[in-house]
Amino acid sequence: MSVESFDTDNGGWWCVCVQKEGVEKVLGLGKLLDQEVNAVKQGLPELQKNIKKGEEFVEKNPPASI
Repeated sequence: MSVESFDTDNGGWWCVCVQKEGVEKVLGLGKLLDQEVNAVKQGLPELQKNIKKGEEFVEKNPPASI
């Protein structure tokens, strides 16, 4: 899964959760204060790094079939 965040023209932020099959869900963050926008921007690289690490782990250790 990857998570993408976008700043819309009206100043609102939204977040998209993407699975291999495509977009899983769109999560609105609403209108954020400048301080909150900066916190989101600062946190995204770490989130993306953790998602990549999780994807690599699952590739190396696929879940057992049910």
